[in-house]
Amino acid sequence: NGLALRVNERPDFFADLLPGLGSFRYRTARPHWLVIDEAHHLLPKRRDDTRAVLSLELPGTVLITVHPEAISTDALRLVTAVIALGPKAKNVIKAFCQET
Repeated sequence: NGLALRVNERPDFFADLLPGLGSFRYRTARPHWLVIDEAHHLLPKRRDDTRAVLSLELPGTVLITVHPEAISTDALRLVTAVIALGPKAKNVIKAFCQET
């Protein structure tokens, strides 16, 4: 839970956390799922090193956002399925498609 961090601190926190989590996952096969809520705060489009942060594919990872256009294109390209709900679902899918 990164709510205690300021929004501008969250991408660096996530970049530092992810390698250790990947190593733990490799050794223990856990966690099976990684749910990243507010993904646009952790993998923002403005970040230059997203490709390095996401140096490997993230199987079993769910990115949750209402702003796919604000997520790094490198992160969006790893997405294999999109689920959108609610009255603006069509707009969210359209935004995702435009970014990838």
